Amino acid sequence: MAGHATFGLIGTFLLLSFLGGSVVESSASEVQELTDLNFDRYVDGTSPWMIDVYAPWCGPCKALAPVWEDLARELKPLGIRVGRIDGPANKVSLQRLRVAHFPHLFHVIGDELREVPSMARSLEELQDFALTGWRSTQPRRGCSSPVSTCGRAIGAVKKLGPGTRAGYIWLHKEHGLSHVTICAMFLSLPLSLGLVLICVLDSYNTRFARGNLHQD
Repeated sequence: MAGHATFGLIGTFLLLSFLGGSVVESSASEVQELTDLNFDRYVDGTSPWMIDVYAPWCGPCKALAPVWEDLARELKPLGIRVGRIDGPANKVSLQRLRVAHFPHLFHVIGDELREVPSMARSLEELQDFALTGWRSTQPRRGCSSPVSTCGRAIGAVKKLGPGTRAGYIWLHKEHGLSHVTICAMFLSLPLSLGLVLICVLDSYNTRFARGNLHQD
C-alpha cells in the first residue's frame, strides 16, 4: 500500500509539473523589454520593430498592454519584432524618440522611424500599420531618427556622463556646430588617441633597437 501511495504521489507531482510548465510556456511574453542600455543592441536595423513607450501609472497604457501582447504573437512569424519601453525609467530613450505622451507608439525599419497614428489602437489597426500602413507615414531620417548612424551616435553621447553631455550642448548651442560635426569630433577622438599611442610605441621601440645596436 505504501508503495502504491508513493507511486501515486510521484505521478501527481509529475502531472502538476507538466501542467505548470505548459502554463508558464503559454504565458511567456513575446514582447521585448527595451531600455536605454539595450535599445541599440536589439533595434539594430536587421528587423522591423513596433515599439510602445509607456508609463506604469498610465491608464491607456494598461488598456493597450494585452493588445500589444497579441500583436507580438501575430507578428513574430512574419519577422516583425515588438517591444516596449518603460518611459519614466528610461529618460535617454524618451529624449531620443521625442516622446510627447503615453502611450507613444513607433514603427522602426532600417534607419527610419515613424510614429504610429494615435487612433490606431486595435489589434487589426496595429497589424495593418506594421505590415503596410507605415509606408504612407512620413519617417524621421538622418540625425532626427534615433536609429540612423547619426542618431545612434547622439544617443551614445546622451548615455555618457553629465560633463560630456554639457560639452555636447555647449558646442551645439554656443558655437553652432551641427550634430553631425560634433559626432564626427567625438568619434575621431579614439582614432586620434590610438594614433598617438602607436607613435609613442614606435618611438620607444626605435630607441630600444638603437640601444641594442650600440651595445653590440
